Amino acid sequence: MSENYSMERRLSDLLDVVQRVAAGDFSVQAKKEKDDLIGMLAVGINMMIVDLEEKVLSEKNLAVAAATSEAEKKRANELDALNQQLRASEQQLKAANQQLRASEQQLKASNQQLTAKEQALKASQETLKTKISDLERFNKIMVGRELEMIKLKEEVNSLLAALGKEIKYKVAEKINRG
Repeated sequence: MSENYSMERRLSDLLDVVQRVAAGDFSVQAKKEKDDLIGMLAVGINMMIVDLEEKVLSEKNLAVAAATSEAEKKRANELDALNQQLRASEQQLKAANQQLRASEQQLKASNQQLTAKEQALKASQETLKTKISDLERFNKIMVGRELEMIKLKEEVNSLLAALGKEIKYKVAEKINRG
């Protein structure tokens, strides 16, 4: 999220520069922090500021030198075109800023989903641990019961043998479990 914040801050700074230039302040410069699209936009804005300042100065000199209405109309048209370019750049920056905010919201939502899934997984792990423990206890009880049955069958067989009667149970080797 800090990268999104950095991009949002950089775009906001560029928007600030564009607005100041639109207000007539040509002394501002856009900062190029990285060699990415925003950095390229900053370079383009700086070039536009220089061109715009040159054109504005040129137009002022033309107005002073030639007082014809045709020159004034041309200057006004050029300034209008430049203003339109600035407004278009401002709109592009605003749109990019909105996209960044939407992406940030999507990241937050994804983060919340991951957190919820992580919590559900932890709960499932705890349930599984409890069930494994229950199964281990049950297994121990069943093995113990089976060992007792084997002992009883052996005792019955021993008693039958002592009485001279036929052995009733076939007993496998003892299982050595705890």
